Amino acid sequence: MKKWIVVMLMGILVAGCAQLGQIASYRVSQAQLEQLLRDQIDEMNPQISFMGLSAPLEVKQLNLEVGPDETDLVRLHSAFTLTISGLGMSYPIGIEMSVEGSPYYNHEQHAVYVRNLDILNASIDAGGYRGSVGFLNREVKEILDELMAETPVYRLSEDNPRHRMLMRVPISMQVESGGIRFSATANQNGAARAAN
Repeated sequence: MKKWIVVMLMGILVAGCAQLGQIASYRVSQAQLEQLLRDQIDEMNPQISFMGLSAPLEVKQLNLEVGPDETDLVRLHSAFTLTISGLGMSYPIGIEMSVEGSPYYNHEQHAVYVRNLDILNASIDAGGYRGSVGFLNREVKEILDELMAETPVYRLSEDNPRHRMLMRVPISMQVESGGIRFSATANQNGAARAAN
């Protein structure tokens, strides 16, 4: 009789763990991520230092693609204006850039970072010159890699009940077409894979 009770309890425990994996799932859509990115940029009021001058950066266009072409990447298309002032004059510089990278989940910080950035294209419109700035790609990539290694693009929050539940268990993150999904995993290996 005791043997049957133990077997039954083990069965219930295994079924409960399997159900947790199905229940504890949270999806963040591409539109939500794009809006969050816009809000972060607005809060930052970005300034760029260039040759000893500080210039405001105004974002004109921002489009985010999550999982484009069935990949596990995120792609960002942006257009912004950098206005350099000096000698009583202002010089607007228009920049368009598309980058893509691999998002990964850091379990300890409960945050999503993007790494392995690749600049797909970059162009500039300044002072009568309009063209590619491919010759700067390496330098820009280094700056972006450093920035993205320190700045998460998404963070789970204790204020959100679903986030709070996911933060208490090992989770994995999958990039889907149009969004990112967080799911509870049965073991710590899933969390380790998310951070790799």
